[in-house]
Amino acid sequence: MALCIASPAEDQASGTSIVLCFDHLISDDPMLCELSFRDDASLAPCFAVMVAQDIEDSTYLIQFCKHRLSGSATFDSVKEQLWQGMQDFKRALAGIGRDHSDVQLLVLGFIENEPMIIYLDEQGPVASEAFLAIGPGGAAAEAMLTWRKLTRHTPLDEAIYYLYEAKRIAEAFPLVGKSTTILTMQNHPEKPFVVCRLSEDCIEQLSNQFEKIGPQSYFSESPFLWKPLL
Repeated sequence: MALCIASPAEDQASGTSIVLCFDHLISDDPMLCELSFRDDASLAPCFAVMVAQDIEDSTYLIQFCKHRLSGSATFDSVKEQLWQGMQDFKRALAGIGRDHSDVQLLVLGFIENEPMIIYLDEQGPVASEAFLAIGPGGAAAEAMLTWRKLTRHTPLDEAIYYLYEAKRIAEAFPLVGKSTTILTMQNHPEKPFVVCRLSEDCIEQLSNQFEKIGPQSYFSESPFLWKPLL
């Protein structure tokens, strides 16, 4: 995955869900991408992770974070343990003569039934009550979501479209893949969370919606009215 976007949303069925949207740059097979996400979901019993940029470095960083994540999860403890994992990772890099990595993670889950999205890079963990995007095109995706005024209280179906739209806008960047996967993480009383994947039919419906209500080409029935300064 080169571009990863995540946002909480209001879900009538489970109360709160987290919507995930990402491209298929590491594989043309949507199922392989879904499986890569599910494998990453073993970060900890209650958390999943999305990776962007350096896949090899991400794998090592996830291992360090897994080692640190323990005990009863609170919002502050998770942030602190993720930062400890990053510091362990940076020490390991220094041991092989490297002083920098472009690795970026989005850590996702539910703490006391509340959605949690944390961004992690070398500078430390940053939490958000709304959306976050990582990877090439992430800034463009976040700008579109800001314009849409997406919040954690946005209805689930609306949030799913907004993330799809933001991903399509980000495709202007050449490093963002054209294929799209959308997953929902749903809070569950008997499990840490349940992951559901949108079907290809749903993705096609989102594409049709995008053609209707996404950014349109400029067209004017009359000449553009402007007057030069005299």
